[in-house]
Amino acid sequence: MSQQIQKHEIFSYDVLGEFNHLYYKDLITTNHCGEETFLVDGEGEKKFFYPLKYKRQTFALESDRINRLPIRVKDSVKVGHRTNVYYWITNFSSAVIKGKMTMNLKKLVSEFAPFENYHSNPLHWTLYKSIVLCLLNDKGFVRVATEAGFGKTSPFSMLNPLTNKTVSINPRSAAAFEYRLIYPLINLDELTNLQKNQRDVMQDALLKTADWSPNYQKGTRGSKKYGTLDDMDISETSLIITFNTTDHYKNSGQLDNYFDKVFQQAVLTRFLPFKFTGVLKAEAFSEIDNAKQTAKDNYDHLIEILKNIVYYKDNLQKHTHNYRWPRRYTFDKTGRQIKTFRKIALFLDAMSETQEEFTTLIEELFSCYEAYNTMINNSFSYQSNEIRQINNADEQTTVEK
Repeated sequence: MSQQIQKHEIFSYDVLGEFNHLYYKDLITTNHCGEETFLVDGEGEKKFFYPLKYKRQTFALESDRINRLPIRVKDSVKVGHRTNVYYWITNFSSAVIKGKMTMNLKKLVSEFAPFENYHSNPLHWTLYKSIVLCLLNDKGFVRVATEAGFGKTSPFSMLNPLTNKTVSINPRSAAAFEYRLIYPLINLDELTNLQKNQRDVMQDALLKTADWSPNYQKGTRGSKKYGTLDDMDISETSLIITFNTTDHYKNSGQLDNYFDKVFQQAVLTRFLPFKFTGVLKAEAFSEIDNAKQTAKDNYDHLIEILKNIVYYKDNLQKHTHNYRWPRRYTFDKTGRQIKTFRKIALFLDAMSETQEEFTTLIEELFSCYEAYNTMINNSFSYQSNEIRQINNADEQTTVEK
């Protein structure tokens, strides 16, 4: 290596940006995608496509091929539509990376965003990373409250240039959210910044996205004339909503704008809540003298991490241990939140090397769930609704009031 780089510095945004340029060079990726649209052919048929802006040209990829990204264009045909010019892709090669296991899941989690030594609560940082990696590969819905400075959006900002599969946004409208539904993992940060009229539309968007349906019917940018309230495939789409704790909102006089206050109960029950504590220390973000060279020096290591992430998407079950849950865990009455909790628990099972390690992780995870509910109950004077009790051993449920 041309300079001494510590392991965590590889995950500098500058270094990862340079890695993205190196690995995805000459490839069209999700990051090049515009909003899905359509044109009407000579026979009056609507042809849906995604515009891909790449090197001063706008290519058009048929909508049902969007999951083939990243791609390398081989042939295209120039077409005109209204005042726009598109290069309709007729032949391409897909460059989807193939998964390969070279490290166990515990090692993968530790190698990705390894800031534990620079975080005041390393266990919570590890749990949070685990949730992010889990939901990148498996559908689920979570909302997370943290202190300012925890680093809640940073894993998404690191995974975007590494995988092109995640995005972190602070949307100003529901349409801006719909536009990103091509990403498997979406982080919505501080949704309470939405104007009230857009907040109402976002309520509906979140309800439709997080109801575990495989399809999402676009509405905000559809055309009644052409019937473009088309379905989007969201069978693998996960959402993680992040915001600061209620104390932050109290101190700024904005408590009435808190997520649990302004979004309806039907939205809340879809998103499993957690409260994490701790902050990333300033020394975690040192200046990188030569980000491009650092990316080249660590190219193979970042590729290895990428291939392992892809591998565990389809092979997680092969590495689970069926560890025993230490006790019954109670959740909301709808049974939706337990679906996400089970998926995260399965990830922690595969990640743990012993029953004791798994018990520590899942108990702390559930305590973060309880901490969120305690925070809400202490901040807003209402009690929890009915709760559903789950027993992992026999898969039976009972309802307590």
